[in-house]
Parts: sequence; C-alpha cells; structure tokens
Amino acid sequence: MANNNTKLQEIISMMEAHWTSFKCYGKDDNDPDNTFLFGYPQEKDNHHAYTGTTMVVNPPSTSIGNIQIDREVVKYNTTFTLQIYKDIPSATAGITNANAYPTIWDEMENCFYVWLQNVLNGFGSNLQMGTGSVSITRRNQSSNDQQFQIECKFNLDYFFTCFELN
Repeated sequence: MANNNTKLQEIISMMEAHWTSFKCYGKDDNDPDNTFLFGYPQEKDNHHAYTGTTMVVNPPSTSIGNIQIDREVVKYNTTFTLQIYKDIPSATAGITNANAYPTIWDEMENCFYVWLQNVLNGFGSNLQMGTGSVSITRRNQSSNDQQFQIECKFNLDYFFTCFELN
C-alpha cells in the first residue's frame, strides 16, 4: 500500500509556506510580507515587530473516526483555529468607520480563503475539508494593538496511520 499518510507537522509546514509565499494585499514590493506563528493568540503580543498580515495557528484538536480495517487506515478529523491580524489603516485608527471596517474584514477573509485553497491544493487528495463549516469571527483593536482580527475555525480530514494486517 502506498504511503499516503499525512502528519500534523507536514500540514503546519504547508500552512506556513503558503501563508508566507504571497501577499494578501497588493503586489507592491514595498508591501510587508505575511508572517506566521504556530502557538496561541497571546504569543502575538510578544511579536510587535511583525509588520504585514500575521497568521497565528493554534495547536489543533483531533478526533479519530472509526478505524477502517478494510482500508488499513485511521482517518483524523482535526479542528483548526487561527487568527489573522492586520494593522488598522492610519486613516481609520481611533475612529469608528462603519464603511471602512467591513471592507477591511472582507479583504482579510478573502486572503484566508485564498490561503486555505492553496493549502488544500498543495496536499491533493491527502487532505480535505472535514465535516462542518468554516466559522469566522471579526474583531477590531485586538491583541493589545490597533489591529483588525479575524478568527477562523475549520476542520480538515487526513489519513495518518496505516495498519499492517497479518
């Protein structure tokens, strides 16, 4: 049987590679690169020097479905939660701008979906969207900074272990 197993470290590495390889907003060489952290939202507070759009992927939770003995595999369903931070544009800092905020959140969500599609494409059939839906929560002035944030939750399914049956 071919080894189509996927490890969590491979997923995290692919997430980081796809996040840091493109710019969310514009293609200008002067735009800051995306930054990536694997950890918890509080750790973002320790990285104030980051510019650009920052993604923080939290350690996921995993459940194992029924072991499919006939296919000799264990299918993992893993729930990922991540936060994406973007600096508040100076034109909107300190004021409530009902017209500007939705546009900024829309741009952030679009960036998330482009990234997620790239991650899924990078793994082909070895990784797929799990059951459930994508959930997005929007915040402004988060992480002790003048930043916008979206928090995204989604499930990914992948095969981790092959059993050798005698």
